[in-house]
Amino acid sequence: MRVKATTEVDQYIGARIRYFRRARRMSQSALASLLALTYQQIQKYEVAKCRVPATRLYRIAQLLDVPVDAFFPYAKAPLAITP
Repeated sequence: MRVKATTEVDQYIGARIRYFRRARRMSQSALASLLALTYQQIQKYEVAKCRVPATRLYRIAQLLDVPVDAFFPYAKAPLAITP
């Protein structure tokens, strides 16, 4: 199985997770505990070492009390989709 590389969107999502988590004065450990994950996994999401599954991003949005679309960049041009 081929591992998919992270993209600029993954980096943006990770940065937004970190931004909203810090705005709530929440540690990586606290967020991880609420998600039944390790703080290392949250760290990997935030630095875009791993992609965030859609269902987990939805739960993160709920926990941080932000809409899911707050994690996505609004580009003037559509993102290129590559296979």
